[in-house]
Order: sequence, then C-alpha cells, then structure tokens
Amino acid sequence: RENKNDRVSKLYRELVFHYNLGLSGHDTSVQDSIASFTTAMTLTLNPSYHLQNLTQPWAVSYPILAATFNDWKGVAPRLAEGYAIANSIISYDGKIPFFGLKQATWQTNVDVDSIPSWVTAKGISKEESAKRLEMWNKTIKPLLKRLKGGNLLDLGIEQDLSENVNMKTTGVMPYDSVNKVAGQASHRLFQVPRMVEAYNRIATAVAAHQMAEANPKVMEQLETTPEDFAVHIVRRTQGDFTASGAPAAIKWLMTVPGVGKLIAQFQKFRFLMLANYVYAYQDAFKGATKIEKQIGRRALTYLLAHTVTLGGFKALPLIGGGVAGHSLIHVYFWIMSGFGDDEDDEILTEGLLDRKLRETFPDNPEFADALARGAPYLFGLDLSTKLSHADIFDPAPFAEWKLTEDGITELGFNIMTGATGSNAINIVKGLEFMKAGNYYRGVETLMPKGPRNAMESWRLATEGYSFKSGEPIASPDNFSTKALMLNAMGLSTKDIGGLKWTRSEQYQLEEYFNKKQKKLRDSYVRARKSGDKQKIANIKSEWMVLQRRKDKLRPFFNNARTGLKRTPITSLYRAPKARIKTASQFSQELGVTR
Repeated sequence: RENKNDRVSKLYRELVFHYNLGLSGHDTSVQDSIASFTTAMTLTLNPSYHLQNLTQPWAVSYPILAATFNDWKGVAPRLAEGYAIANSIISYDGKIPFFGLKQATWQTNVDVDSIPSWVTAKGISKEESAKRLEMWNKTIKPLLKRLKGGNLLDLGIEQDLSENVNMKTTGVMPYDSVNKVAGQASHRLFQVPRMVEAYNRIATAVAAHQMAEANPKVMEQLETTPEDFAVHIVRRTQGDFTASGAPAAIKWLMTVPGVGKLIAQFQKFRFLMLANYVYAYQDAFKGATKIEKQIGRRALTYLLAHTVTLGGFKALPLIGGGVAGHSLIHVYFWIMSGFGDDEDDEILTEGLLDRKLRETFPDNPEFADALARGAPYLFGLDLSTKLSHADIFDPAPFAEWKLTEDGITELGFNIMTGATGSNAINIVKGLEFMKAGNYYRGVETLMPKGPRNAMESWRLATEGYSFKSGEPIASPDNFSTKALMLNAMGLSTKDIGGLKWTRSEQYQLEEYFNKKQKKLRDSYVRARKSGDKQKIANIKSEWMVLQRRKDKLRPFFNNARTGLKRTPITSLYRAPKARIKTASQFSQELGVTR
C-alpha cells in the first residue's frame, strides 16, 4: 500500500490537473444550442430513454450493494424503501397557472427540508411512524442534504442547457426569440430525466446507507462510515455529471475548440459504466485486502449476471458489440478463420452471436433468443439494445461502422461529432427519402426519436414493413396492437424487433455472398487471361464451397426457395465473356474503334 503522504501528493496532483483542464474549456452558446437540440432529438422526447434510465439502480447499484455486503436478497427491499421516500419528497411544478396565481416554474423539486409524507404514510402504526421520523431526522435528511449540496441529488443528463441558451442574446430579434423558445422547451424537457435521476439517486443512497448501518463490520473493514459509503455508491453507480466531476478525458474533450462539447455529449454515462467494470476487475484481482478482492469478485459476477438477465449476452461489454464494436466473439472467429478451411469459416455479420446460440440450441430457438436478448424477451420485449453495456468500449457508440474504407471514414466523422454527427446523418437520410418520393418515411426519419417511433408504428399498422425501395416484406396483419404500442414508446418487441433483425441479417448474408462471388469472378477472369489452370481449378472449387455454405444458411431464410439461392457455376464461366462485352460497349460509347 502507498503511505499516507504519497496518497495525498497523488491526490493533490490529480486535483490540480482536473482544475487546469476545467479552466481550459471552450464552451460557446452555439455549442449549447446544438447540444440542446441533439438532446431533445435523441433523449428527452423519447419515452424509452426515461424507462431505460429508471433501470439504472437495478442494473448497477443493486449488484454493487449485493457484492459489498454479500446479501443479494437484501438489496431489493432497501431500494423499494428508497423509492417510497423519493416519491414523498419529489414534486413537479408543471400545473397550468390561473389568473392571479403564481406562475408555474415547470421545475422538478426535491424537498429535503420538510417532513416527508413517507413518515406518516397510511397503514403504519404510531410506533413505526415515530421510528421513521427518527430515521429521517438522524440519518436520511443529513445524507440527502449532503448530496444536494454536492449537486448529486437530482442532476439529470449533464446540465440544464436552457440557462446558457436563454442568457446569450445577439440583438437580432428573430434569432433571439427562437433561441428563447428553444431554451424554454429544453428546460421543460430536461425536467423528466432530472426527475428520474432524483428517484434513482435517492433510492440508491437510502439503500446504501441502510445496508451500511446494518453491517458495521463491513464499514470497519472498508474504513468508512455509512454516510460516506452512501455518497460513494451514488457517485460510482449513478455518476457525478457536474462539470467538476467529469472524467479527465471528458474535460480534455471540452478544451477542443468549436466541437469539444459535441464530442463529449452523452459520453459520461459510457465512462461511468466502463469504470464500474474496471473497478470491479481491479478489486477482484488487485485488491489491497482480502475483503476487497472478495467484494470485487462478487461485484464483477453480479454485474455480468444482471446485464445478461436484463439484456442477454448481446448486452455484455466486449461480447455483444457486433462487428462495429469488434466484440471478442467476432475477433475469435476472425482469427480462427485463418486456421480452418473456407467451408467452415464463420461469416462475421452483426448477428453472429445470435446465430451461434441458435446453432447451440437448434431444438429451442426461443431459449437461444432469450439467452441472446435477455429474460424480457420471453415476455415479448427485446431490451438487448436499451439495457446494453455492449458499446462502452466502442470508440464511436452512436454509429454503425465497419473495418472498411467507408467504415473508417464514418468512424472518424462520428468520433469528431459524437451524437450530433449521428443525428445529422439521420437528417440526411430523411432528406434522401423525400428526394426518392417517400415523404412519410422522410418526415419520420427527420423527427425526434420519440415521435419517430410513434410514426413508425403507424406506418407498420397501415402499410406493413418494407424495404427502403418500398418493396413489402410483411403486411400490417403481422403486427399485434400490443407490439405496435410498445414500439411507439421506443421499446423493441419480439415481433417488430425480431423482424428487423432477421431482415438485417439476411441482407448482410446476401451482401457477403454477392461480394464473394464477384471477387471469384474477377479472379477467374484474371486466371483465364494468364492461362493459370491450377488457379482456375481452385476458383471452381471455392465457388462450389460457397454454394454449399448457402445451403447451410438457408434455414435462416425459412428455407424459402427464393432465399439465398445457389448461383450456378455457369455464371463463373460466363464472366470473361461478360467482361469483354462490357468493355466493347464502353468503347463504342466513347467512339473508340479497334
């Protein structure tokens, strides 16, 4: 262990480093306006985001508390009590004001000064009420006031951007008026995640403090107090989203002129989730004491278990990231492809993990899909992307990119623009739909994420599911009212989400075979031109192997005769003639004679 003086010196250097970064930030009203717009487009107008945010204590706080006190069953009732206390002190001033009455502030309020209604709730005895009052005054109230003083009690996603938007004026009346309205809208929308955060933080703090008081031996081993421990757990599992509490990487990004805030937007949550896994891993294998190592091992186990339960194996970090996230399963099969023959090589699509699980449980595809997407899938919900930690190690979590020339370009663009760049890409796609004449789909793509989901459900209910070209895939009869309503809220369902995933996977498989066949045709043309008979024989063999691989994957297309059809080898033989014909036509168009 480091001695006390070394730890103090290290802490001092770190504080100075963070302080200097904070002074170097380049924040502008233009960045604030763009960030506010992006927030509304992607988060605050999306009901599923708020539901996802509400699960944070159960996904992270629960396993950390269970690990610390080795009491998995004891966390749930403490969290439930915390939510009851939160419900009694949180209010929202959003009533429509009447003439002569005080104007509504449209503000989420957390009252920690008055005695909460939880103390005198219906159905409890006088003794229990007196016990609750003593608990409130002695422990809970001081804890919540401390959290409030540190801006840790009700802070939402980053900060209320309306303050900056409203205060900055240019003197140009039309612009300032629009800016003011946008700021007010941002402020009101911000109150929903702020309220959700307040519930999460109060529930987590109360549960942590109650369990700490009930386990004084653990507090002694960790050399802390129940109140300090509760504050630490809130910081660790719910995050400190104040400017001063941001990770050094975020503060450094804020120093980038022009786009720093846009690059850093929404990245704090990813760093928070990443840190929880890193801390658990460090404690498990590098803990200074035996108790720290035990807590770390349990924390890592419970974190992974809760993640798999809520979102399946696709939600695990480094496992479910797909091709874009370069998951370990994709890296493994990519490496193994270099040691096997072409017929056994795995096709690295986004759905590789799902396909491998289905191959493992061929007689029970529902169970395989539940393993891939989590327990909610058994009840018709696919939350594998909503409650996912798969992208916490992804350098560009807001974009789908691949290791291709275009993919690397898109990666660079999204790293430099963050969620704003992803939002801009959606706007471009919407305009492309309109240009192609599909105005409804264009308007749908241009809308914020919440209204977009609702418009999509309406389109599915009236037109069914179709390709971008308009070619139908599934009629409206394929979707139940329940599935459409859940989809309108932004919650993916087994019916709709499963169909989208299947079509995406089928498209990627078809693209793979088309590119592979084109590559073989090109090689065949070159081999014929050079007269390399051995090369020609090898290409023919590869072609037949490729067609056999199609047969193996055809069950994924419901064994439809039109799905992943074999391409006859005559297509390979005709490639040189087709190439000569194409070259001749091109020469004629240019007026070139031979």
